[in-house]
Order: sequence, then structure tokens, then C-alpha cells
Amino acid sequence: MRKSVILLLCFAILGAGLAGCGNSNATDKTDTTKKSETAAKDEKAYYTPNWSDDWKGLKSQILLVTVVKRNNANIKASDVKDEGIVRIKFRAQNTSKQTMQSFLNEAKLTIGKSEYKISKERSTNIEPAIDKGRSKESVLMFYIPTLASAKKIDNAKLEWTVSTEADKAKINATNSKNYQVDLKLSGK
Repeated sequence: MRKSVILLLCFAILGAGLAGCGNSNATDKTDTTKKSETAAKDEKAYYTPNWSDDWKGLKSQILLVTVVKRNNANIKASDVKDEGIVRIKFRAQNTSKQTMQSFLNEAKLTIGKSEYKISKERSTNIEPAIDKGRSKESVLMFYIPTLASAKKIDNAKLEWTVSTEADKAKINATNSKNYQVDLKLSGK
């Protein structure tokens, strides 16, 4: 009888211990959920400009412009300390019979009186050469040191140059084109 009482007591202690472990896991899940729900959120504004052009078989199109006002907590946690980001999704399609050059790696963005160079490290697919019959989508990243709100930029101007393979140096105006595209970034 004494052995069965001790055995019953051991099972009760073991059961209570395992029940406590189960509650601990449930608490951890709740804490994780609460932390992710309170994570700092950046303010974003999205614009779909209606811009495209076809120059000598190089079809260029701006698909989407995203303006981001970064949250202070996200700035502190990042190696990039700028308050704003302008992200431009761009498509180029080469329907010509030669390799074309789209110098997005040298793109500039002008907002008001300030000019910003492209972030070559954080942009994607910005190599100039586009082989005949090929297309590519690029993401152009521009960092803005100070930005009050993602919705405070009304207009911006994107500049870049394209050329034929014969004019990689962009010397001959016949075989190259300088784009200066005004982007309306407001609902007005």
C-alpha cells in the first residue's frame, strides 16, 4: 500500500511539472505575438504613374513609386540613418535588333531643389546592358535624409540616359536620349 501511495504521489508531481511546462509555452507564444504586434511601422504611400516610352525599340515603363517615411525605432536599428526612401519599380524591354544601354545605375531623383543619387548598393537590376529580345525589372532606391511624411512629396523628377550599343559613351545625341520624367506623387 505504501508503495502505491508513493508511486501515485510521483505521478502527481510529474503531471504537475509537465502541466507547468505546457503553460510556459503558451505564455511564450503570447509574448511573441504581443511583441510583433507592437513593432514599429513605417508610413508608406504608393503611386502608379502612367508613364512609358519607346525609344528605338527600348520600351521603358515606371510601374510603381513607393515613398516611405521611416519610423525612428527602425532608423535606430538600421545601418541606414535616412528618414525617407523613394523606391521606383521600373521595367525595360528591348525589342530592337541590338543590345541597348539603360543607365539606371546613374539615375538621379530631384525633389524640390534637392537632388539625390541612386543607391547602387541597395537597388536591383541596374546594370546598363539589355540584350536584344530581353526585358528586366529594376528597383531604384533613393534615400532622403529628412522627410516629414510619406505623403508630403507632390512631385519628383527622375533622370537617366539610354543609348544604343554603338554609343555606350553617350556622346552622340542621335544614338542616346536623356530622360527627365516628372512624377506626380499626390492624389490631386
